[in-house]
Amino acid sequence: MRSMRVRALYAKLFALTCAILTLARLDFRAAVKKASCPCHTRDESQRKTISLSRPSHHVCFIVPLRDRALQADIFRTYLRGKMALENLPYVLILSKQSDGEYFNRGILLNVGFLALEQRNYACSVVYLHDVDMLPSSRLVYHQEAGQNVKYVRHLASQASQFGYRMPYETYLGGITGLEPSLFREVDGFSNDFWGWGGEDDDFYTRLKRMEVAVDHVEGATLCVSDSHTERDMSNQPANEKRLKRNTDLRNGLQHLRSFLAVNEDLIHREQVDESTFEIRFNSSLYLDRRCDKLNQHDNETMTMCVENARLV
Repeated sequence: MRSMRVRALYAKLFALTCAILTLARLDFRAAVKKASCPCHTRDESQRKTISLSRPSHHVCFIVPLRDRALQADIFRTYLRGKMALENLPYVLILSKQSDGEYFNRGILLNVGFLALEQRNYACSVVYLHDVDMLPSSRLVYHQEAGQNVKYVRHLASQASQFGYRMPYETYLGGITGLEPSLFREVDGFSNDFWGWGGEDDDFYTRLKRMEVAVDHVEGATLCVSDSHTERDMSNQPANEKRLKRNTDLRNGLQHLRSFLAVNEDLIHREQVDESTFEIRFNSSLYLDRRCDKLNQHDNETMTMCVENARLV
């Protein structure tokens, strides 16, 4: 047992060291050659310099994950150091599903945002952040509160997993920063995308309907791979069909807020350290209860529940 713990510790240290060295290499590479990108990007160094004074507002992070313990440890270590360099107070919400449950990234981001609201944090910006993406030092998280409500910063337009370029023109996954008021205004994410894919494209549609500007900020982002964690693609066809329909604005942040008000047992909260909180969400129980209360005449939603009930 002890040898297993020692091996696990060495694995974490090795992964973190590789991540740090790779980020350093990316910074050097970016300094001598700009990565090509089929979309419009803007050099963050030309936008603003980091304030030397410590702001009163927090930079808030919501990280959705399931079965990613090693990557979560690496990300927490990375974020602690980066926020110290930027001299920024921050709050990290690890929004988790129990290992083995069917993944829903959108609903976990909504759950994390509701947790921030409940704790009354003054967030200048909220980053919806994948656990396996680490921005290089050229990309900064700092953003003044109230600077531009109708504005989204995308920090994963040059991610290593996509060859340091946008995989497609409207890509908005990975790392997205926006003001809390804007997240509320677009009603967060849809709660209906189970498995891999679709929820970030649906979120992009919600933003564009409100004429929100998206800035694909220039700078490399490292994707830290985890060989034992595979993307579950089994529900991708259903998500693609759902994405082709009109975005359902009825089932987003507000719906989830109302649902959890009478189903508080679906959420378990725990403070990890002074800046980090862990939220565990029981998605299986959520789906069971939601489908039980649906109007039987809502054929489309009932079909979604039947499809996902087989997969959860």
